[in-house]
Amino acid sequence: MINYIFIGCCIVYIIRVIVVFIGARKCRKKQKQTIIINDNNIKKLPFVSIIVPAKDEEDNIENCLNALINSNYPKESYEIICVNDRSVDNTSSIISEFSRKHKNINIVQKNITNPNNLRNLQGKPGAIHAGISIAKGELFLLTDADCIVEKNWIMTIVSNFLNDDQSINRNIGMVCSYTNIQGKNIFGKFQDSEWTYMSTCACAGIGFNKVIGCFGNNLAISREAYYTVGGYPNIKFSITEDYSLLKTVYNAGYKINYLCDKEACVETLPVNNLKEYFRQHKRWALGGMSLGWVAAAYVFSVCCITATFLISVLQMNILLFLIHIFLRILGDMLVLFPVYNILEKKYLRKWVIPFIGVFSIVEVLIPFTLLNRKVIWKNQVFNIKS
Repeated sequence: MINYIFIGCCIVYIIRVIVVFIGARKCRKKQKQTIIINDNNIKKLPFVSIIVPAKDEEDNIENCLNALINSNYPKESYEIICVNDRSVDNTSSIISEFSRKHKNINIVQKNITNPNNLRNLQGKPGAIHAGISIAKGELFLLTDADCIVEKNWIMTIVSNFLNDDQSINRNIGMVCSYTNIQGKNIFGKFQDSEWTYMSTCACAGIGFNKVIGCFGNNLAISREAYYTVGGYPNIKFSITEDYSLLKTVYNAGYKINYLCDKEACVETLPVNNLKEYFRQHKRWALGGMSLGWVAAAYVFSVCCITATFLISVLQMNILLFLIHIFLRILGDMLVLFPVYNILEKKYLRKWVIPFIGVFSIVEVLIPFTLLNRKVIWKNQVFNIKS
């Protein structure tokens, strides 16, 4: 009987790997080639607005803005709107200095005095909406103040909104992409690998026309889609505001593109310690509960692969233990290695085995953090109702 349970759990995990592998591959085939800028098409490019919410980001905002300013997208075709979200450090003065130096790019500072009383716009959604409310672009590109974008980031994202004649495809509501983590130590490299895996799962969802997630520091939405759904004022508050926006736009009938392209990536900083790490994952897990059966299926697959480990240990069966290890390593390699090749992150390959061991433990621990629904993020406290 135990052996049959072991085999059944293995089959469930294999199905999960196959689904993610096929879905991600289908998603990658949908993305368009990046347009090469020349004298003939430069005037056809849409004007875009880049929204950067910033709360106490004095150590990061300068690098973020420099990367955006040095983009190869035509300077006259984009603006940067940097939203100062009640910062108490030097973020405001740094933004002001950039605004004085780069008036042609229109870096704008806007203070949010009391966003928690602005309908449902608590926290980051309020900052994003404040930026969008004064934006002039046909497309809104969103990133965070602790992120650094690739030089071709704007053009790569924009290209996937356009038809062959460079007009905006009104059927496409949002474009999302991967976020890389600056992995200078083992903890950072682990987070980099983990974020890559999560993005690949989200990409796989799009491959099967199912939205299951995105990262809010690297997404874009058309002006039409944002205002058609009513924007954040019309979306129920969520601590995973990016997924709420994604789901709302998708349910309104718009198509979503999820890019696996090195030039569409942004780079951000890792969390510094385990306390911050589990706070982050608790926030994601609470937001992920809205996925319904998809979340349940994922948790079930985690339980199954964990069960294969427990069975092999309790039975003291070396063969079953080796099968468990083989499936876990092979499964993650099939999902991650194609992405590592595309994003030029082959250096993470050698870390796959130790990361699998750590992530296997994390997957089991995260559900226990949900017993307390209080979420702390950016020094703000949110009490999430079940």
